[in-house]
Amino acid sequence: MRTSKGAAVFVAALMVTVGTAFAQPALPKEGIPKDAPAHIRYYVQLLYSPSEPQRASAAYTLGVLGNQSVPAIPYLIELMRDKPSVQAKAAEALGRIGGPAIAALIDVLKTGDEKQRPLAEEALGKIGEPAVKPLMETLKSDVEQVRTNAAVALAKVGKPAVPHLIPGLKDENIHIRWGSATALGQIKDPRAFQPLVEGLKDKKWIDRWCTARALADIGDRRAVGPLIEAMNDTEWRDRWAAAQALGGIGDPRAIKPLIAVLGEEAPGLSWHASRALPNFGAAVVTPLIEALGSENAAVRSGAAEALGEAKDLRALQPLLAALKDPEESVRQQIGVALGKMGPSAVTPLLTASKDENQHIRWGAMRALGDIADPRAVKPLVQALTDKSQDIRWVAVVSLGKLKDPKTLEPLMARLKDDSALVRVQAASALAQLNDRRAVAVLIAALKDKDEEVRGAVVRALQTITGQQFEKNTPEVWEAWWKEKGKAD
Repeated sequence: MRTSKGAAVFVAALMVTVGTAFAQPALPKEGIPKDAPAHIRYYVQLLYSPSEPQRASAAYTLGVLGNQSVPAIPYLIELMRDKPSVQAKAAEALGRIGGPAIAALIDVLKTGDEKQRPLAEEALGKIGEPAVKPLMETLKSDVEQVRTNAAVALAKVGKPAVPHLIPGLKDENIHIRWGSATALGQIKDPRAFQPLVEGLKDKKWIDRWCTARALADIGDRRAVGPLIEAMNDTEWRDRWAAAQALGGIGDPRAIKPLIAVLGEEAPGLSWHASRALPNFGAAVVTPLIEALGSENAAVRSGAAEALGEAKDLRALQPLLAALKDPEESVRQQIGVALGKMGPSAVTPLLTASKDENQHIRWGAMRALGDIADPRAVKPLVQALTDKSQDIRWVAVVSLGKLKDPKTLEPLMARLKDDSALVRVQAASALAQLNDRRAVAVLIAALKDKDEEVRGAVVRALQTITGQQFEKNTPEVWEAWWKEKGKAD
């Protein structure tokens, strides 16, 4: 029978269409080993089915058949490119097949995408102890993502991997030491505790850092003493790793040592301590409030930061009182902390926004802007005419965050404020409101004598109108507004 050229083209196109409708194995079906058992060949052929449920069912059955399905491994690996339901069954089947599938699954760890790699990790974890040594070798990879995937897979193997991972802490290869510590931390086996504690005294900082992180993951309170001791290390990275670990464990014994390092100049240490302290819950609030009275400004600032992260309303009044601090950097941090207290803090903050002390008013207004509660609009608008430049500035900043249309007129009026700093912020706040009624007033403000104000006004106009001009002169903007802008 002869087939016309047009029909042949149609058939070819149909085959392409069907082929792209589902993700069948890329390997040719004709390549299925002829010496494979007939039932295995049958189920491998079903992996090419256009039916997603049928492909998933065939993959599942191959898994149930276990070691008999070794000839199907390349086809199941290919099926890990399929739709999620089929991918999952293919990975599960490979895990059931066991040892013969390890090499292929590790190759997926190395070359697979973000959906395939986690499935390979799960499958290797199910294979268990036979996968440990190949995975330990994979930790030597030069590719960080591959090492991470291997460590996760080792953690999924669980307790059977522990006898291999503990010696790995002292391996000559740094990546094996890192992967072993990471996996042991996730497995949380008691046998790993003492070897990890000993690792805190290792000669290399990276090993001490890794073991501290692992101890935090395990969460054993027996590690608190050694970790507090590690906070006195000369290497700053070890110190902040210990601080982070202590926060993860959450034992109250670590509170005072962590507060003590809030004033340290070591890179990152104060930041990590301030982030660790809120993890101690209610127990940390009183010691942090006391730290607001420290002679060290850095400790006071760090304490305020930690109280903000803790979001405990018991700290509200002490933080408001601490706004009288002589150091501006501390007051700034207190303002940020107050802004994290949430809507429950609005009423006392509204009261504080009228305090006689300017620093208290400033901090309260900043916090009200961060909380963005509509009850703050009226007192903030009233503060726009305060005699203090700093108060007017913070009121404009906070109103910009609130984005209330009722503030349009008061904010436009601040474009004529005596302070250039306030005028700059007024333009920025109008940009946040994004109201075209402000365009004409902003165009007039292009004649401001201050360059920074003019720059802020141009940015506001561009945001509100979506227009970009090579020359941002008042004449250019006025001509555009007169001709097209108003109509738009």
